[in-house]
Amino acid sequence: MVHFCLPLKGVMLCTFTDESLQFELQAALDYLTQRPFVFKIWDAIPVNSSLVISIVKVCITYTIVALQLLHFSF
Repeated sequence: MVHFCLPLKGVMLCTFTDESLQFELQAALDYLTQRPFVFKIWDAIPVNSSLVISIVKVCITYTIVALQLLHFSF
C-alpha cells in the first residue's frame, strides 16, 4: 500500500493506491457528510459554536449592565 499525503490549509490531502482502503474512506466520508455529528442537550438544544458565542454575549451584556448600575447608584 503506497500513499501520498500533503498538508493543505490545515487538512491532510491523501492519495491511496489500495482500492479497498480508498472505498472505505470514501464511504466513511459520505456517511459523515449525510449524517453530521450533532450533540444536543436534552435532545432539544444543539451544542455548537453559535450557542457558546450567545452565552458569552449574554454574560458580557449583563456584566456591563451590573457595572453601570454599581457606578451610577441612586
